[in-house]
Amino acid sequence: MVVVETTRYRELARSTPTILRALDPKDRGGDGEGWHYEGFYWEARDERGVPFLVASTLTRGQVEGQQWARSEALYPFEHG
Repeated sequence: MVVVETTRYRELARSTPTILRALDPKDRGGDGEGWHYEGFYWEARDERGVPFLVASTLTRGQVEGQQWARSEALYPFEHG
């Protein structure tokens, strides 16, 4: 679980995929399957401590993920 706070919402949202790959890299050794952590939670909060972005993953036989943002411009990953 990682929680960060910023006033630079869009910059952090755009950087989130890169940050998450650095914090929770896909296993490059052995069979190359799985992520370093079984579960990972990323939350970004504004200067008042209110969340504006959440992304999480869970790996148990398959990879599942979710994301939420308080506005369309703050989603870190493609969605639809």
